[in-house]
Formats: sequence, C-alpha cells, structure tokens
Amino acid sequence: MFNSIPTITKNLLIINVLAYAATELLSFQGISLTSLGGLYYFELPFFRFYQFFTYMFLHGSLTHLLFNMFALWMFGCDVERSWGKNKYLFYFLACGVGAGLSQEIVQYLMGDGVVTIGASVAVFGILLAFGMIF
Repeated sequence: MFNSIPTITKNLLIINVLAYAATELLSFQGISLTSLGGLYYFELPFFRFYQFFTYMFLHGSLTHLLFNMFALWMFGCDVERSWGKNKYLFYFLACGVGAGLSQEIVQYLMGDGVVTIGASVAVFGILLAFGMIF
C-alpha cells in the first residue's frame, strides 16, 4: 500500500511524522521545536524567515498530525497524480507560505503574537485542488 502513494505525498507524510516524533523526543531534553520552527509574528524577537516553511511540518498533538496526514494522503495522492510532482509540491508550499503571510497580516491588524504551527492550510489547499479537479 505504501508503494502506491506518489513520491511527494509520501515524502510529505514522512517529513511530518518525523518532525512530530522529533518534537516529542526533543521535548524530553528541554528543546522545543515549536519555539524554533513555529511561525512567530514578525515584530517578535523569535521570528525567523525560515519559519514560513518550517511551521508547516510541526503539529501540536497526535490528533492534529493524524487528521492532517489522513487528509493529505486521501486527497494528495490524486492531486499529485493529476498535476505531477513539481506542480504539486510548488502548490503545497505556496499554500503554506501564503497562509503564513496571511497569518502575519492578521496578527499585524489584530495585535496578536501567537505562534502558528501545522500543515492544515496547505492540506486545505490540496483539498481545494481536489475539488476543482474532480
């Protein structure tokens, strides 16, 4: 079954699961990957540009991870097969980075400074693509 999953979707699933495992394991050492890779508001001292990419691969709980990865597997396979590897990966990352930029704008307007994590928006982008294609 795992061999029938297209390459990019399979790699995204693996990266997300490994990032969650690393987050859990490193927390026992007192290291917070959420603090390092989560997307912070740009005016905070914790903000780094790489966080626009890293926040997409971090999850707050096992349930958060499982639901995102289930949806990615469920819809991502067909979208990747339809679009091809490069377009699919670009779209996934563009959805995630675009959502990160939108989050920064909302935090600017609202005055919040919360950390953002999760692949939910990129996965919802894949769900939108699936709906538009099929």
